Amino acid sequence: SHSDRYYISDYFQSSAQFYHKGIREHWGIENQLHWVKDVIIGEDSNQIRHKQGAINRAVLSSMILNIHRKNGQKSISDAQITNNACNIKELFELLMNS
Repeated sequence: SHSDRYYISDYFQSSAQFYHKGIREHWGIENQLHWVKDVIIGEDSNQIRHKQGAINRAVLSSMILNIHRKNGQKSISDAQITNNACNIKELFELLMNS
């Protein structure tokens, strides 16, 4: 199949590779970080109403995600199951032992 995409930019580049790289990097961040935090970790559906509590939860979920990635886990949902992600002590032991 074929589809066209049109973008507006303030960069003056004639190279399609320049734009391709930037777009791929943007979607790489979206797919590897934001989607994982939204869907796998459930950050968007949390019920914390206190501002500091929401910030603390976001920081902890980022830390957990980074620990799993540092230990070579590609699938965060599998990592949470196999590494008992609910146990903070075990997560920090994983961090210290890697």
